[in-house]
Amino acid sequence: MTHRSSRRLLVLAVLVGSLLATLVARTFFLQVIEGSTFQAQAHRNSAREIVTPAVRGLVLDQVGRPLVSNRTSTVVTIDRQVLVKQPQKGAQELK
Repeated sequence: MTHRSSRRLLVLAVLVGSLLATLVARTFFLQVIEGSTFQAQAHRNSAREIVTPAVRGLVLDQVGRPLVSNRTSTVVTIDRQVLVKQPQKGAQELK
């Protein structure tokens, strides 16, 4: 190996090492230092509202009066696998 190629290899090794060190430092910052902030954001984001429009339209009679109309309803979905991992098996969440 010539002096020139070994210098290139050294520069490449320093570049890869610095990129790896930057990646490790950023991961440490996000996971350890800012972890509680992101955990709180994820907790606030656990409930979301999904609006599903009615599949059908109004059912009308021959004059145009509605026989059946759409109504708004609330649906709550619970993931049992997540619930049993909660303290006291999720009794507080179910209240």
